[in-house]
Amino acid sequence: MNITRAILELRIKYAAEDKLNPAAINSGNCKDFAAEIAAMGFGESVWGDDLAIEYWSKMVQDLCGEWNFAGYFSSIHCFIMYDGKFYDSETPQGCNYPDQLLCYQRNMNLLIDEEL
Repeated sequence: MNITRAILELRIKYAAEDKLNPAAINSGNCKDFAAEIAAMGFGESVWGDDLAIEYWSKMVQDLCGEWNFAGYFSSIHCFIMYDGKFYDSETPQGCNYPDQLLCYQRNMNLLIDEEL
């Protein structure tokens, strides 16, 4: 089994047992979900504020500069870091930067508002 398959199967479990869709998993259950995937041997469960700014996209790096962005924006989500990519319940195929995860995309205004 690969990580994409593991995420898809775990999503089915969360839907059947708790009536949660992927967005709902990422809104309060992301830590448990990421921990379960990591326990299957797929990378590690990390909070956004545990990652150095170098892991984030150039856009986030440019917006933040030397400012410590580990405030509310980066700490709102727990996800899986595996084999150079980032995964969560809504992004089973993975992405190159944490801020490409849909949870962060929905909350990008938190970072932009903080900078203004």
